[in-house]
Amino acid sequence: MCKAESIKESLKFQSYCEAFKMYEALENDKKVQAMICKEHKDDREFHAFIGINPPVGTHDMKSLYELCVAKLPFKKYIMCVEQNTDGGVRPHLHILAKVTSNCRKNHVITRLSKIFEVQNNSVDVSITRSYSLVTQWTKYIKGEKKEEKLENVNKDRVEREQLNIPHYYGNYEESNEINMTISEKEQDNDEVQTIP
Repeated sequence: MCKAESIKESLKFQSYCEAFKMYEALENDKKVQAMICKEHKDDREFHAFIGINPPVGTHDMKSLYELCVAKLPFKKYIMCVEQNTDGGVRPHLHILAKVTSNCRKNHVITRLSKIFEVQNNSVDVSITRSYSLVTQWTKYIKGEKKEEKLENVNKDRVEREQLNIPHYYGNYEESNEINMTISEKEQDNDEVQTIP
């Protein structure tokens, strides 16, 4: 019996129990259904991949990073700031954040548009529960991109180091290297360090 049929049968049985005042059987069935739901709970978390692309000239790389660190409304996230694109220099952010199951794209867009003082079309949001997408997006934020983007990735790394900006930043619990910059890693004989 599939889960939907099981729930339908249980609800039918519970109605029967209530009609005939079979309260003990009703309580037992509710407990069994609660246990079944708990066992079948989908433990995948929701994540939002967010791109914030302010109009050219409104932010530099440093100010965009500082604004993000000061005002980002997520409890668990990882982010990076970049500026080199095939179309020239344009500071922008990539953020991967854990969100709740009732999180809606339009709410994220509206809230971040206000924080970064940009139009709604400057904020792009995708929400998923897919482990493979979360892994792919995490790698993207950390600079693991297609061959044709690696030149821009390397330019961004150099410029972040010059501005003393971490290559990626946040408190995303699954990454122990979030605040590490390449120069710090090299200074400590290739051992990973984090910035408090």
